[in-house]
Amino acid sequence: MNRKAFKGVEIKSESEGRVRAVFSTLDVVDKDGDVTCKGAIGDGTAVRISAYNHKSWEGALPVGKGTIREEGNELVLESQFFMNTTHGRDTFETVKG
Repeated sequence: MNRKAFKGVEIKSESEGRVRAVFSTLDVVDKDGDVTCKGAIGDGTAVRISAYNHKSWEGALPVGKGTIREEGNELVLESQFFMNTTHGRDTFETVKG
């Protein structure tokens, strides 16, 4: 059985807080037993980047924004952290580390 694997994060620009990250492999089982099917998230979907541990769902401000792209069998997030805010800058530094 194929399993999803973490492929890492690429820092595109430290000064601008731009990051590219592969966050899902399509049509394979992840460590939680979930499957994301091809086409499940529309190519070019604009998203907010949640505060750490998805705390934006609990009222925390988002730390950035991004666009999801479907590239072959992967979902890729092209993101921009809000570097002019403390929480955006701190989250970027954590991701970078």
